[in-house]
Amino acid sequence: MNVLNLRITGALRGDTFVTVDGARVESNNCAIQTEKAQVRVAVYRYLDVGGPLWFITQLLFFIISIFGIFDVHGRGKYLVADCQMDVYIKETCDLTVKINPPKKNAKVATFVGDVWLAEWSNKYVPDERVKKKYLALNLIKLFLALAGIAGLVVLIVHFLGFI
Repeated sequence: MNVLNLRITGALRGDTFVTVDGARVESNNCAIQTEKAQVRVAVYRYLDVGGPLWFITQLLFFIISIFGIFDVHGRGKYLVADCQMDVYIKETCDLTVKINPPKKNAKVATFVGDVWLAEWSNKYVPDERVKKKYLALNLIKLFLALAGIAGLVVLIVHFLGFI
């Protein structure tokens, strides 16, 4: 029986997760037992513009955050994690996966440990389809913000008695 002691650190947020042979790793420190001498470790990242109601939720959060003033979304909204490694283990091995923040063409993760790695891919790549969705969403947000400001100006002018 081979054991891989896996430790996950770094920018691991709700939108990023790690899998080992297709099974999602639920904790930051775990021991994975396997009969295999090789496992596939992959890092995936969900994007905000997924799911059937993504447009409505994005507009709702835009309004809740007071027209984007208190928006907590970070940069790299359209970057997808493309990271897959084959990890060769013998008996008991330690591996630390440090997730890096999303930046275009930067490494997704840094792997440190006493294992031999075969890197298939390890970089953030832009998703052009999602980039176009964000452009359309930003234009609609701009229109909503301008409409909100115009409505506020009309209300202020009305209550001051100019109309």
